[in-house]
Amino acid sequence: MSRCLSHCMLIAAFLLSGAAYAVPTKIKIYHNPSVGVQTEALVFEAVRNLLPQYSLFEEEASVDRALKNVQQKDGLCVRNLLKNKERSEYLLFSEPLTYFLGLNVYASPKLIDTQTHTFASLQELFAKQPNWVLGVEKERSYGDAIDNLIRTLPAKQLYRKDGSENEAQMHAMLVANRIDILFEYPSVIAYHNSFKALLRENQPIALAVTEISPLASGRIACIDTPETRAFLDDFNTQLKQLYNTSQFMEWHLNYISPSLHAQFQHAFSLLKSN
Repeated sequence: MSRCLSHCMLIAAFLLSGAAYAVPTKIKIYHNPSVGVQTEALVFEAVRNLLPQYSLFEEEASVDRALKNVQQKDGLCVRNLLKNKERSEYLLFSEPLTYFLGLNVYASPKLIDTQTHTFASLQELFAKQPNWVLGVEKERSYGDAIDNLIRTLPAKQLYRKDGSENEAQMHAMLVANRIDILFEYPSVIAYHNSFKALLRENQPIALAVTEISPLASGRIACIDTPETRAFLDDFNTQLKQLYNTSQFMEWHLNYISPSLHAQFQHAFSLLKSN
């Protein structure tokens, strides 16, 4: 009897040990739905379904709140972040989940003769137009070069917007001439132009600035722990397999204006060839 009991206890201990290893690693990820991108959500879910070893718990929060929380060890990761130098000092970044046509500078359609303006740099733009007011979203990063430029501009040239649903509101302010210029992605401007059925003469005007990168990307960012390093390695492995699929490209093209498809495909092909 005692021999059977001992044997059964060993089997039970082995099964419990195996079950413990099978428990998924819990990862808390913040997500701001007000700035969510459908393409990013589709790619995220596709990769998530291939990682049963992780239990990904999502919580809604603004970008500012999410970044503060992960620094205080409340949660591990944040979805859909632009990688920049400041964030890279305390966060690890995944490979890109989604790509965007790079930021453009858009001017109010009510500014006179903006179609003729071409600038070699952002510094030149603001030097030549010192009275133009730039609209910026407080919690948003526009990339290192633009973030650094914004910090140098005098207060009179900046209008800072807080709160959610900033893209739609900033677009409306630009069209109404309440601000003069705005940094935004072409797909976002095209979406709001279409949603509001704006005539061409009432649409924001893209200014040519030669130094702006043709593509930007959104990524998952995590604080540096053994768990997050393993998670990002596994996530990247599955993510990279999606890059060469037709589905990955379709998820991008389905959510940008058809007028931008050729431009996006050309920029993406150049990125892959480098």
